[in-house]
Amino acid sequence: MMSSPICVDPRCVLCRAVSDAECSSSPRLENTRLALSPSFIVMPCIGPFVPGHVIVVSRAHRPSFASLGESTLLEYERLLEDCGGNKHYKNALEAEHGSCNAHKAGACVVHAHMHWLPGLGHTETVFGNTETIATIKSWHELSRFLGHPYIAIRGTSRTIRVIRAVGLPSQFIRRLLCDELGRDDKDWRQATRRNWVEESIRMWQQSVGD
Repeated sequence: MMSSPICVDPRCVLCRAVSDAECSSSPRLENTRLALSPSFIVMPCIGPFVPGHVIVVSRAHRPSFASLGESTLLEYERLLEDCGGNKHYKNALEAEHGSCNAHKAGACVVHAHMHWLPGLGHTETVFGNTETIATIKSWHELSRFLGHPYIAIRGTSRTIRVIRAVGLPSQFIRRLLCDELGRDDKDWRQATRRNWVEESIRMWQQSVGD
């Protein structure tokens, strides 16, 4: 049995979602547990951008992946390997708003979570005009940016870009993707798409069962 998160904020919606996913026999649909490791839980994203959109959420209440520490980031890399057989995520975009202190870095919820957006790995190019702080090869290197607001993305190139994220609007990543793809659903709250949440769960479970 997995241990409980070591730090939980009852005011945090993602802390409550993790608790629902782990502890409830009948969790809310969007809190369906798709995969679990000692430090992370994979759940469908509410207001998904595409069918199959999931989030990898820290089980502990931390502001960003950079704040999780190198050993936990290595665990995230192992989780990626474990889920590597999932055919829908071969060309996914990984994307995180890395919050810190007073800087939300465009995040809606200040709780470490990484978005996996299947089929959108090629869209990493939309971040070409943003200010890159660094490029790194492995996620565990992200710990170097503790205390700095950032956006981290990885797509088809498999190179992780760390982007300066001071003063960005909420849902900055989604906004850029909408502009690139000619879509107007820039606020997930206005497009919760329960049917896509259901499809995300089916895609994950069917792929795992293949």
